[in-house]
Amino acid sequence: MGGVAAPPADRDTEAPLLSVRGVSKTFGKLAAVRDVSFDVRSGEVFGLAGPNGAGKSTLFNVLTGVPFGPDPGGHVLLRGQDVVGRPGWSITRAGLVRTFQTEAVFDDLSVLQNVRVCASPSALGRRGRVAEDRVREALETVGLTDGDAPAKQLSLVDRKRLMIATAIVSRPSVLLLDEPAAGLEPQDQDQLIDLLRTINAAGVTIILVEHVLRVLRTLCGRMIVLDAGAVIAGGAPEQVLADPAVVQAYLGPGGAA
Repeated sequence: MGGVAAPPADRDTEAPLLSVRGVSKTFGKLAAVRDVSFDVRSGEVFGLAGPNGAGKSTLFNVLTGVPFGPDPGGHVLLRGQDVVGRPGWSITRAGLVRTFQTEAVFDDLSVLQNVRVCASPSALGRRGRVAEDRVREALETVGLTDGDAPAKQLSLVDRKRLMIATAIVSRPSVLLLDEPAAGLEPQDQDQLIDLLRTINAAGVTIILVEHVLRVLRTLCGRMIVLDAGAVIAGGAPEQVLADPAVVQAYLGPGGAA
């Protein structure tokens, strides 16, 4: 079965900032991502959901040039330029930056040192180091004011903040977040929502993979849902999450999202 395309990004004539066209990724006979297409406009918070194994992280890997397995099919256009096949550092330099599900925090380093070490190459200055003002700016944005604090002392929500800081220090135009709310209590989810609103208000377009549906409902203007590698629904969150195909994908027949 082919993928269902998400609704157009805009009713206006403005070209999308990111346009994904017919992206597929296979591993032998397994189609992890199948003919996925969607547009994301500048300044949007766009959601990506689906049950475990739906292909969400694989799609993120394709979008950001993570090298694994056979080459993907389709096109990923960032400001009209196809980035499929380009190395990850080149895609990052073009303005597409991501976080990962797996926590990337070095406990033996300080908060500030973590940002320096984990920042993408696009954040490096002429001497191969991240400018101090950019590090401080990123930490201030995420609410981590004590850069000298040991990372091992951070709470879970602050570790999430730190991972986001390592991404935004590159000053991306598109920030891809892979399940940032995972493991957070509701009050910490609210802190995360406030932070992402702040980042988005500063002009950063966000694509959000998330299992916590209240986060998607609160932040996203539009979203798509993947199942078995294909798009099964797209549109406004309330509409999408009530779609019978989505309910069945998450909970089986008779469930409710």
